[in-house]
Amino acid sequence: MNIEQFELILCDMYTMDAWSPPLLWKWKKEFKEASTKQWAIRELENYIRKRLHHRSDGSVDEFIRFTNEFAMKMARYSNHSGENQEMHEIFQTASSVAADILDLLNAMK
Repeated sequence: MNIEQFELILCDMYTMDAWSPPLLWKWKKEFKEASTKQWAIRELENYIRKRLHHRSDGSVDEFIRFTNEFAMKMARYSNHSGENQEMHEIFQTASSVAADILDLLNAMK
């Protein structure tokens, strides 16, 4: 799989869903959640690009390993965010998004 295929999968499965129009009375909460998911997806893509070491493709197993590393890293950040509830939620969301993507990648094997 190459990074462009991975990005298309993420766009089809996660990015487009995250930007579906929210209900008006929930706008602020929904917008914040969608923005955090978008950030998490971009960060995961960047993390995998760096881990591929300037290659444009890798095995599904590599994508699984890198996504798992990212999820664990975000979970650690979430646990170390201390009293800052907003940071805890951001990193927890990133970890959850990565876990969802891991499920998808494992299904592709």
